[in-house]
Amino acid sequence: YITPEVEAKQIQILERWFGSNIDPVQDHRTLGLAVAIITEYNKVYPYETFEILQTDDGKPLVEVTFDLPLFTYEQQELIHVHYCGKVDMVFQKDGQVFTLDHKTTFQFGDTFYQQEMMSAQHPGYGWALSQTLDKPIAGFCINGIRVRKRDEDKPPVVADDFSRSWNYYKDGDIEEWRQDTITIISEWIDRV
Repeated sequence: YITPEVEAKQIQILERWFGSNIDPVQDHRTLGLAVAIITEYNKVYPYETFEILQTDDGKPLVEVTFDLPLFTYEQQELIHVHYCGKVDMVFQKDGQVFTLDHKTTFQFGDTFYQQEMMSAQHPGYGWALSQTLDKPIAGFCINGIRVRKRDEDKPPVVADDFSRSWNYYKDGDIEEWRQDTITIISEWIDRV
């Protein structure tokens, strides 16, 4: 549950970040907007229905980086190809493991979610985590956050600026991603 103390810590983190990262003068993404977003987000999602997974030493699986061997290409020499990335969060819900990716956008709608569904990022993350956690990954959640330029007639942030999309992998989706990725990279290397 998001307590006032937790929200105060969130705001302190934002203040530190904005204090050391100067934004261009004309940029609408200001500390004030960030505070308004986190405050409204906490109202929309005051508690979660899932559990963030942890490492063996108790660290939450948040901002999880990985660098895994994907395949070895044999040409005149061996080329070891790795898949690298950073997953925003790994959680468990109803006994199944999912990834969560925060996505900001200026507009929600079918196009936003269709682009995410077609993205190779999500099954790639599913593959990487299934390798590192040695558990099947059931799917992914897109945690959409709409960030708009200020409009004098509207509040800076409202409840419908947040949207989540829950997506399940079908049998074979992750292996299809792996095979397609190997094929694309191999064809690219052949042309170099």
